[in-house]
Amino acid sequence: MALGIVLVRCGIVRSQDSKVLKLDGVEETSLIYSNAGNLIIPIVTAILGKEWVIYTSAFLSVQLFLLWSHAKMKLCGEKGIDLKKILTNINMIAICLHLCRMRWIQSAVWLVQWEC
Repeated sequence: MALGIVLVRCGIVRSQDSKVLKLDGVEETSLIYSNAGNLIIPIVTAILGKEWVIYTSAFLSVQLFLLWSHAKMKLCGEKGIDLKKILTNINMIAICLHLCRMRWIQSAVWLVQWEC
């Protein structure tokens, strides 16, 4: 089983071959998507410093988007992507609102600095 996990994780074995390895949807999805939140943020903070954590957050945002779209599709056995479901997901709406808020804050900071 450990060899199967390594082969799928490295991309040597395609998802169609997961039937040969007898992996169900949960096992296959857990091989594709790592637990990056608990692993990457502390490592980046310890090695590179706190100012690099923002780049880790960008990676995690992309990974969460894929979790809420591709991983959900794999776990539920859906065959196609329903873009309306993805975009109206409460998690995706929260990310978009936060990005808009951050853009607004950056604009306000720039405006204050420009006036000084």
